[in-house]
Amino acid sequence: GLSLTLGVVTPSLHAAVVVFALLLGPLELALAVPLHAWSRHNEHEADRFAVQTTGGGDALARGLRRLSVDGLSNLTPHPLYVLLHYSHPPLAQRLRALAGGGVPVRS
Repeated sequence: GLSLTLGVVTPSLHAAVVVFALLLGPLELALAVPLHAWSRHNEHEADRFAVQTTGGGDALARGLRRLSVDGLSNLTPHPLYVLLHYSHPPLAQRLRALAGGGVPVRS
C-alpha cells in the first residue's frame, strides 16, 4: 500500500527503503526529545559526581572551556535547538552550574 502511495507499481526493496526513511524521520524526532533530555540529565549527574570526587569543579570547568574552544562550540545555542539536538548541556549552562553551586555536592 505504501509503495502505491508513492507511485511505485511494482514493490521493490528500493521503494521500501525510501518509505522507511520517510517514516523514520518523524519517529526519530519524537524519540530524540526525551532521549536527549535524559542524556542531558545524566551529564549533570556526571558533573555532580566529578565535583564530589575531585572536591571542586575548577578542573572540569577548565577542561570544558578548552574542549569548547577546540571544537568551536556555540556558547549560546537557542533553547529549542538544545531541546531537539543537544545530548549534552550547553557550555554556559554547565559552567554556571559549576560556578554557582548548581551542581550541589551531596555527602
